[in-house]
Amino acid sequence: MQEASDDPDFSEICFVGGDLTEFNVRRFGPDVRRVDVSFNTITRLGGFECCADNLEELILDNNQLDGLELICVFPKLHTLSLNKNKISNLKKLLHYLKTSTPSLRYLSLLGNPTCPDQLTDDFVDDSDYQIYRYHVLYHLRTLKFLDHRPVSFVEMMEALKPLYGNLQLYHPKSTPLPDSGSDLLNKTSKNKAGGPQPPQGQGHARSRQGKRKFKYLGKNSEGNRFIRDNDL
Repeated sequence: MQEASDDPDFSEICFVGGDLTEFNVRRFGPDVRRVDVSFNTITRLGGFECCADNLEELILDNNQLDGLELICVFPKLHTLSLNKNKISNLKKLLHYLKTSTPSLRYLSLLGNPTCPDQLTDDFVDDSDYQIYRYHVLYHLRTLKFLDHRPVSFVEMMEALKPLYGNLQLYHPKSTPLPDSGSDLLNKTSKNKAGGPQPPQGQGHARSRQGKRKFKYLGKNSEGNRFIRDNDL
């Protein structure tokens, strides 16, 4: 990784498609608002407490993280993308996010063992994924987007039922969810015909004006391909 310049204060850090196995943001100073270190092999993160008051977006897609332990509050963090990592303990992750990210609006966990995915597991169906969504939304009630689609009003109202707070979720290579969970899903799915559909294509955030310090250390990035400024 390239060394930071003599002035360590940057608002955006991007190191995409490199060979990082760990990443510490402390060297870039407390003013960091956005970090994108996708497409590396990162197993360990550090130093984020130094920019906790300012961090808004954290993009960690396509790495080797098995969890994300946040040791302080990030009051402005609204976007967290953890696609294609190795996170298997959803309960632990939700505990940290619930206590440390009071403004979180966009979360994506696609491609992790903890996220039911029909593309990687033949034993997963739509009901497994929907119940997973209810469980996440029960604990993270500020979310507007989860994975690849927005959160509808009807979906959030269903997710607030106490049942979804302590579900034994489907886990790869384990037994499927009990029939009672599927029955509840079927009962509520009739009300969802008018809900919003997944975004078509890739969204592009509007450009921002004004001066900024920018540290780009990579090639390209998936970034927030599903979210627009007016969705936040």
